[in-house]
Amino acid sequence: MKDQVLRLCKRLKNCTLEDIVQFTELEFEHVQTIIYNLLDDQEIIEVDGVYSLCETQPIKNNKNLNLMTLYHSEEDFEIILKGFCLEIPTGKLKHLVKCQENCICDFHQLFRQKIYERQHNVLLDNYLKNPKIARVGTFFNKQAFFYYYNNNVYVSEKPLRANFEKEFTKTEVKEYKKVYSFLKRIENHNINEAYVYHRLAEGIWRRNKTFDELYSDLKNLIIS
Repeated sequence: MKDQVLRLCKRLKNCTLEDIVQFTELEFEHVQTIIYNLLDDQEIIEVDGVYSLCETQPIKNNKNLNLMTLYHSEEDFEIILKGFCLEIPTGKLKHLVKCQENCICDFHQLFRQKIYERQHNVLLDNYLKNPKIARVGTFFNKQAFFYYYNNNVYVSEKPLRANFEKEFTKTEVKEYKKVYSFLKRIENHNINEAYVYHRLAEGIWRRNKTFDELYSDLKNLIIS
């Protein structure tokens, strides 16, 4: 739904909320929620009720995973991929591959970024269909916003917005608290606050999964 609205804004150049509802045939409340979150993500701008694409997009990580893999053998990349799933420290992993530790760190950070982005896209799809109030957690004095859908917890750097949001059910609160406690234990051993949202998404992704599950899922994510 989000991509549909973005494509329409690109095609029309300038459009109103009513235009978007008419051309997409989505419910008014759904379109309104999408607009809120596109504005928050600085993907569109609003002037006097007219929406258009932002001319300047937010700066993203400029390292390209596909390009990086061209400079390393398939064998080395497999070792880096498996080492990440096994949580082997980069200082030890560097002795198994022909690259420096900072290069391995770059790979690991890009893995975490892809994990975060995928889960955030799934979160947004669920939120647009069924907006819920976020549960807020604090890590390194930064707020993280958690949502619960289909027996899964999702994390967002920013709160999602809608006019009407549902509360967590008692069961959802209970499950969320389990995940939050798990993430707190992980982050208590981490002294680096950089990319904290990516690490939180990684922690949720790892929870209750075997190595084979992690490896298969990450490899499919990377090559997709």
